[in-house]
Amino acid sequence: MFSSFNGPLLELADIYEEESVLLIGSTPVDERQEIIRKFQEDSDTKIFLGGIKSSGIGVTLTEATTVIFIDRSWNPADHNQAEDRMHRIGQEAQSVNIYTITGRDTIDDFMIKLLQHKQEIIDLLVEGKEQKDNTDGMVDDYIRQLKLKHRK
Repeated sequence: MFSSFNGPLLELADIYEEESVLLIGSTPVDERQEIIRKFQEDSDTKIFLGGIKSSGIGVTLTEATTVIFIDRSWNPADHNQAEDRMHRIGQEAQSVNIYTITGRDTIDDFMIKLLQHKQEIIDLLVEGKEQKDNTDGMVDDYIRQLKLKHRK
């Protein structure tokens, strides 16, 4: 499980203490390899809880067959990097299932559109692809929608 925020990961670590490991930004560097080794090699450790940034690069999690994103990062590449922790040499699973938890009528709706827009810009700059939608004023539109929805 990945999150951009430590709070949910710390709560989950308390709940699944016996069967999980936790790697977040404040995890001491000298403990990180042991945490990864435990997830990879200990059959009783079934849950890896990681910060999207702190666990998204330089970590191999080929024992994972399911990935759950609790929330979204502001950078679309962060999710790709985190997903790639499972898609590495040594992955023996036929498939890896990836889920992103999304709350209806929440900031998640805005984040999805924002990340799609950012990815389109990246594709435009890096790969020369054309931009699909004109999303100028996207933030203003979203704030307007929220105000209309939550009028009293």
